[in-house]
Amino acid sequence: MRPTIIAWTHFSSNALKYRTADGRSVWACVKTSTGCEKCYSAVLAKRYGRGGPFNAGEMAKLTPYLDPMELRTLLTSQAIAGKRVFVGDMTDLAGNWVPEDFLTTLFAVFALRPDVTWQLLTKRPARYAAFAKAMTSAACHAAMARTKAEMNLPRLSGRAPRWPLPNVWAGTSTENQATADERIPQLLSAPAAVHWISYEPALSAINIARFLGRDKISWVVQGGESGAGFRPMDLNWARSVRAQCQAAGVAYFFKQQSHFFTERGIELDGEIVREYPTVRSPRTRHHLRRR
Repeated sequence: MRPTIIAWTHFSSNALKYRTADGRSVWACVKTSTGCEKCYSAVLAKRYGRGGPFNAGEMAKLTPYLDPMELRTLLTSQAIAGKRVFVGDMTDLAGNWVPEDFLTTLFAVFALRPDVTWQLLTKRPARYAAFAKAMTSAACHAAMARTKAEMNLPRLSGRAPRWPLPNVWAGTSTENQATADERIPQLLSAPAAVHWISYEPALSAINIARFLGRDKISWVVQGGESGAGFRPMDLNWARSVRAQCQAAGVAYFFKQQSHFFTERGIELDGEIVREYPTVRSPRTRHHLRRR
């Protein structure tokens, strides 16, 4: 877990990791659409010798695992109390290569930290929806008890949670109209306290008005591509989506224009537009009882 420059969150965490045949720990994912073409995670993995390429053939050689030290940090850290944490920025938690019991354990961690807002983002919302619809409060509660025991944290409070968890925001990425039309309905079929989309990298105009509103998409993050060889974003695409959000009363977050450097050109028409969905704030008290 670490503080991050991703503008819409405070921390990022990668409890889901992968082992090579020789035991090295690496990052991994499988590219699935044109938005993945210049994936920053793949670039970083290659730069630091931590995995790649991000394709199905390479993934088949790896063994996914949950890092127990990272899980313990998420369960005990006071730094993330009352903050937003993006989980899985170097992979896709809903990939079909991720065992379901891993997802159950992660959600047990989320439930054990109701003082944290957990932000999830996937390009595979159908798999996420299947998990979320099959999960129950009772199953999550049982996983919480198991996780507390495995982590040897008996003083961590583990009250039976509501389902869906009120402190989990479920999102999907979309870069064009085709991915919006495919992924957003899949995401909306999943129970979630907040449904949101990351329209990044924005590669063409999209019309998503029919997906916006109460009990639909309540937060839209938009950004142009960054890095070497970035593909340009037309600011009219941003103006259009901002207007769609305003008409629906939905929070709109303009992350950045397309630029070589991340977090450059953060203004849209001379204004910084960074709104968040209106939800009840997570409890800021960390429920690890002190002696």
